[in-house]
Amino acid sequence: LELQVYAREAIKSHLSRMQTRLDRQYSSGQSRESLQALVEREMKNNNLENRAQEIKPREIFTWEGFRNDSISLQDSIAHSLRTLQAGFIALDPNDGEIKAWIGGNDYRTQPYDQVFAQRQTASAFKPIHYASAHEQGAMPCQYLDNDDIVLTDFDGWQPQNYDRSIGGKYSIAGALARSMNIPTVNLFFRQDFDELAQIWTALGYSQELEYEPAVALGTTSASLFEMSRAYASFANGGMAVEPRMIRKIRTADGQVLYQDEKRSEPRRVLAASTSELLSAMLQKAMNEGTGRSMSGSYGVQLPLAGKTGTSQDYADSWFLAYSPNLVLAARVGAPYPSVHFSSGANGSGSALALPIVAKTLQNVQRSNGLKKRFFPAFDNLPEEYAYALSCDDYIDDSDIERMFDNVFTSDR
Repeated sequence: LELQVYAREAIKSHLSRMQTRLDRQYSSGQSRESLQALVEREMKNNNLENRAQEIKPREIFTWEGFRNDSISLQDSIAHSLRTLQAGFIALDPNDGEIKAWIGGNDYRTQPYDQVFAQRQTASAFKPIHYASAHEQGAMPCQYLDNDDIVLTDFDGWQPQNYDRSIGGKYSIAGALARSMNIPTVNLFFRQDFDELAQIWTALGYSQELEYEPAVALGTTSASLFEMSRAYASFANGGMAVEPRMIRKIRTADGQVLYQDEKRSEPRRVLAASTSELLSAMLQKAMNEGTGRSMSGSYGVQLPLAGKTGTSQDYADSWFLAYSPNLVLAARVGAPYPSVHFSSGANGSGSALALPIVAKTLQNVQRSNGLKKRFFPAFDNLPEEYAYALSCDDYIDDSDIERMFDNVFTSDR
């Protein structure tokens, strides 16, 4: 219950501030025009055009509480379409028991469960991609090209890094920690796609992967529920886990009315070494990469591995983190992907989704009981992998020749 309350408080605290910023963006200019076009389309699709200017008292959701206001139907719909929604789930990766679940802002007026919403996974997909590469023999200190590429076989698509940088090479560990796109696409062509697709399915995803390099950057959709289940396999040593809500129901005098006895046999989906190395790389992402604001800005010093995700045009923001005993996942977005922030300063995974988990964990960190229960230290890497991440994240062109023997190539 504590965890549920902390997560709810975190969502309210963060989204109330971010909603003000989004409202300001959509109050004028091109953003306002695009929202108006979306409202008109919605009204037309629902045969409401003749009621657009109908003004009457309407109940409006705000983070300060509901308020009644006399506004037009058109303005009411606009308000709903630009309202940010967050989904949040926390579960024990060892047995699948769900510890917190928040499906949206308000069930009565917005009953769609955001935990089940299918949205583009963006860079939150990358750990699955990198796990598949390790299953096929890749190691964290093998290097990937970061040169500008144009994929003529795929309509001339030209992947770009978030920071627009090109050149040199990134280690696999460095590319994942810093969420580099060009090296990730190069990794896509260095592995067997069928094996990637098999791992995706084995981890419990419902959508089908299509063979196209943009898949490596998270163009396939998935739900927060599915993502948390997959990350649980990273946390627990590579075993599939089935999330469950109820352990037991009993009366006040102790009579058991229901008990969950449908425990499935553990099923391995990733090698233990894949889970161990991936967790080490995702701890690096938290300490040095896209998740570093967790400790730097929010002061959370708990053992964590994790990954941010930002879909195209900042339509959806993701953040998933885990310890050996808890997976926490958040996704934020408006009802339609076409309504979104115009910059990464507000719309990126680190700006919009990570703070929800961070604010939750600030309270967890102050609770000795929760801290001890859910956040033990990660095990050290086995001896054979003790130095698996002991390499530079990046080498420039002048260093490439001497590092040639360490480059991950297609003939490996």
